[in-house]
Parts: sequence; C-alpha cells; structure tokens
Amino acid sequence: MSTAVKVKKPFLPQRKPVGPVGNSVAVSASAGPRLSPGAGALTIGGEPRVHLLPVDVIERKKLKIVKRRVATGVVLALVLCGIAGGAASLSLSLDQAALTAAQSQTSQLLAQEGKYGQVNKIKTDIASIKSAQKTGTVQEILWSPFVTSLQATLPAGASLTQVTAAIDSPFSTTDTEAVPLVGAHIATVNLTLVMPQNTIPTWLNSLSTLKGFVTAVPDSVTNNAVGTYNVTATIYLNEAALSDRFGNTGAKTATTSATSTTTGGTN
Repeated sequence: MSTAVKVKKPFLPQRKPVGPVGNSVAVSASAGPRLSPGAGALTIGGEPRVHLLPVDVIERKKLKIVKRRVATGVVLALVLCGIAGGAASLSLSLDQAALTAAQSQTSQLLAQEGKYGQVNKIKTDIASIKSAQKTGTVQEILWSPFVTSLQATLPAGASLTQVTAAIDSPFSTTDTEAVPLVGAHIATVNLTLVMPQNTIPTWLNSLSTLKGFVTAVPDSVTNNAVGTYNVTATIYLNEAALSDRFGNTGAKTATTSATSTTTGGTN
C-alpha cells in the first residue's frame, strides 16, 4: 500500500496585469493569463513586500537620521575647537613662562648694574671732564714756553722789556687786508725790546724758529741815547702755535711756510 505525499505550494498572490487603456487581457484555461502587446511585464514568484507603516513614520525616521548626522558634525566641530583652544592656551602658557623668565633675568641684571652704579658715574664724569678740557683749551697757546723760546732768539746785548699777547677775534680768521703782507693768523704778540741797532735784522730773521710763526713786523725803532735802540714789533702766529693738549685739532702741520717779512725804519 502506497502513501502519497502532498506538497503544499506557497501561496502566491495573483495580480491582474494592468495594461494600457483600451488593451484587453486574454486568459486561457490551459496556458494561463496572456498579456496583450504593450502591457507591463509581470514578475511571477517574487518575494512579496508590503509597507504597512504610514508615510509620516518613515519621514520621522529619515529626519532622525539627518538630526543624528548633524549632531555628530556639531560634536566633531566642538571637539576640533576644543583642540585648537587647548593648543592656543598651551602656546600662551609657554610664551608667558618665557616672558616671566626674561623679566626675572632683567631684574637680576639691573640689580647687578646697581652694584656698579658708582663706576658708571665715574665714567660719565670722566667723559664730561674730557669734553670740558677740549672746549676750554681749543684756543690755548702756552705762552710761558713761547716767551722762553722768544728770549732764546735775542742777540747779545738785547733784552725783552714787555710782551703782550692775545688770541685774535674771531678765532682763526683775521682780516689780513688790515695788515699788508701778513698771512692768515690766529694770535698777535706785541713786543718791546732794547737792543743794538745792528742786531735788529738778524733778530727778525731768527724769529722764524718760533712755533706757529707767520711773520714779524717792526713797528718802531727809536734811539734811546745810550747806544741802544728801543724796538717795538708785532709777531703773528697761526694754528701751529696751539697747544692741542687734549687733541682738539689733532696733529696739524702748518701750511703756511714761516717767512720773515721785515720793514725797517729809524725815527
């Protein structure tokens, strides 16, 4: 005796094909439904899917997804801002620490400088003194050595009775037209001497050995009735006669050659 097994086929919903308006569907009992030309294709045996949820529910789900993505982006932006802020704060802290260290070092240096404040004052005083020395001696001629050199030029039997010397005004420039045959000069020396007449020309020529000598002009020669003559003369000096003790003018060489220009006369 045989037993027949009946296999149940899955239930497939039957859908009527929908064709264009005016088309008809021919159904045959033996061949199944037939679609008229132009009708849409029908898939037989596909997995049935039915959306039972309302459209509002689906839209809310989509909105939640969008909100979740936006929230994630905001969180990431906040995290990045926090990292940037932390880096800026760290850099500011490092700069502040460096500034504090520099200020501390400056305070230490100032404290050390304060210990040697007296030295700085002495340096300033020395500089002021040197400046004053240069200013005060810019027109200086050492007259004592000059007079000694002048006496050394006197011939035998001559004596120097009076010497008057002065720096010209304005300093270093004098109107040479006022005194003919006189070169540029800065100082004038007036002399009164007693000497034999025959020694006067020799003495005038010997004055060229004086420091800064420009020229000498005899103003008068008078007989004093005792065999000698009273002589008054003027000597002109240039910048070479300056002492330059503190380097006011530096080492200068007189550009004017020391020449003796003399004119004689007897009253």
